[in-house]
Amino acid sequence: MPEVTIVNRSEEPMLYCPKQGPYGESAGEAWGQLMSFAYSNGLMNSAVTSYGLTLDNPNYVDEEDIRYHACLTINTDIELPSGIYRGTLPAGRYAKILHKGPYEMLDETYGYLLGVWLPASNEVLRDIPCIDKYLNRDPRRTKPENLRTEIYLPLEG
Repeated sequence: MPEVTIVNRSEEPMLYCPKQGPYGESAGEAWGQLMSFAYSNGLMNSAVTSYGLTLDNPNYVDEEDIRYHACLTINTDIELPSGIYRGTLPAGRYAKILHKGPYEMLDETYGYLLGVWLPASNEVLRDIPCIDKYLNRDPRRTKPENLRTEIYLPLEG
């Protein structure tokens, strides 16, 4: 597994689209709605970063109850359509690890981070969602093995 580092993140304004249901379906729906809005309103540029928040652990929550937020670091006063909201990615201490490969394999990296690294680290989780930072500009045009995702695990202190 890649190295885990402790980082401090600053608060970031965002636009987000929440969906609920099986991860594979809800994430696609959320991204479709959010990206369509952002592109059609000229809000996308090289400074915008894409994040995903999975608010529930799929190992403990029924598939139909999994909540997911597609997020873009866009700060705008533009009127938002139904289903898209303003929010903030929380600041604080995080354990950061780089996942290389398909999104379908993120659970393996999460398994290592939560099941191996966290118990050995003496760190304590904060009660907020983990953050996935998607590093590829267009994942649809990237081979799955070339996808890169930074995972941020929220820590106390």
